[in-house]
Amino acid sequence: MAAIDLAREYISCVNGRDGSGAAALFAQDGEIILPAGRVYRGWDAIAALIESAPPATTAQIAERTMGTHRVVLHGVVQTPRFAPAQIEWIFDVDGDRIRRLTINHLRA
Repeated sequence: MAAIDLAREYISCVNGRDGSGAAALFAQDGEIILPAGRVYRGWDAIAALIESAPPATTAQIAERTMGTHRVVLHGVVQTPRFAPAQIEWIFDVDGDRIRRLTINHLRA
């Protein structure tokens, strides 16, 4: 699967709260790094993170592919309890799996 397709599928899994599906997109020792610096490493931790997150809707607003190994998405995440947030997802891909996903909260 191409890097951009992995990124799109990840967003689809998050919107559907499919933790197992999201985790399967990652390398076995893949990781998600949240804005506060907390790291979730490995399939079980990634699946648990996605499944425990509050319901949210992600509206993708921009995509940028940087070579064959990096994709950057910018979007708006809306949850029932909080105002919409501008988010950046940086996907580092190795082969057909996500190696690292860094999530940044962008300032307005």
